[in-house]
Amino acid sequence: MLNQEQLPAIKKELEEFFRQAGLSPAIRLEIAESTLKADLEMEDPGVFIGHSGQALAAIQHLLRAILRRKTGEVFYLDLDINNYKKNQNDYIKEMARSWWKKLLIHVQNWMIFSGIFSRGSINSAAPLSIPLF
Repeated sequence: MLNQEQLPAIKKELEEFFRQAGLSPAIRLEIAESTLKADLEMEDPGVFIGHSGQALAAIQHLLRAILRRKTGEVFYLDLDINNYKKNQNDYIKEMARSWWKKLLIHVQNWMIFSGIFSRGSINSAAPLSIPLF
């Protein structure tokens, strides 16, 4: 399992990898259980992220193999460049919330239209209360 003492050597490997590509990104490393989280900040990250994050996934896979060989440790590498993954995750969560809210409105409208509220089985003055994540 990775430990804090290995982080400087890992950071050096990452810096060398990106230096070979002509870049010198700011690198922040963090260990959480069996995951090494590497957050990079760089100018013009598009080439390293690629279409729908495909290049980022490939680079992550390659770097994980390199770092595993160098450290002799088995771990998961979570590589993020300019918060791409975090922003994608936030976007997906917001889309899910938006769709959930729309669904609730449609369900309420259907219940009103179908007369469920008027039968007295549900208090028509109280809106549906279903938690949003």
